Amino acid sequence: MSAAQTSDPSTPRINPWPWQHRKKTTVALMRSPNHQCWIRVTHHTGVQKLVPWPVFKGWDTALPEACGTPDHALQGYSVPDMVPALAALRKLGFSSPLVTRWPEILKLLPPR
Repeated sequence: MSAAQTSDPSTPRINPWPWQHRKKTTVALMRSPNHQCWIRVTHHTGVQKLVPWPVFKGWDTALPEACGTPDHALQGYSVPDMVPALAALRKLGFSSPLVTRWPEILKLLPPR
């Protein structure tokens, strides 16, 4: 079992979000038409988040209302329903989500 999958809070994390759910460790990468990367991550409360990678100025106004509301503390959007959020992103020309785990996504992302 990987560090991100364990429920032991003393185990080191292998992802950049200390708030990520410890058991729901899959993430999804979507790219905007201008190559900005957005990652779907599950918060430890179960709420889905869309976070920019890397965080950029204006991230909190970059996505349509269907994607939820900006959470400035976590630097990502709180998404109440991922289905309409993904549909809105697809209409804007975002790529289909690539769903995998953090170590694999890291290989595809630009450096911070």
